[in-house]
Amino acid sequence: MTNSFILFDDARDGGAPGRLYEAPLGEIVARSVGEVRPALAALREAVAQGRHAAGWVSYDAGYALEDRLRPMERRLGATPLLWFGLFDGFRTVDGRELGDAAAAWIGKPRPRVERDDYFAAARQVKEHLHAGDFYQANLTFGCDV
Repeated sequence: MTNSFILFDDARDGGAPGRLYEAPLGEIVARSVGEVRPALAALREAVAQGRHAAGWVSYDAGYALEDRLRPMERRLGATPLLWFGLFDGFRTVDGRELGDAAAAWIGKPRPRVERDDYFAAARQVKEHLHAGDFYQANLTFGCDV
């Protein structure tokens, strides 16, 4: 956690200044579906106490928020479902002062689904679309690095 930071940067010309959150005082993490709701409650409490919270919630955390989705819960990777650092505040920065954004590389993504399984799922979605079961689909998959 000591090297953790969060940068919100609007890279557009004339965009808002970047916000750099450094050296979190603590963190709130959910690594399983059962930890998501308590983590969100802890996050609300920290913000109510005046802390700044910056982080992310993964798509798969949604399985904790909608009971009807629970039976479809997928195999989770090593990445937490939710991570927020807690901060006293932030520093306004020009993102360009932080270096070349193209140099930020965490590694090659590893899909959590086999190629043949993905194509089989795509065929099934196509069949449902042609049958009129639904008119739009978003067929995605998680990756680890």
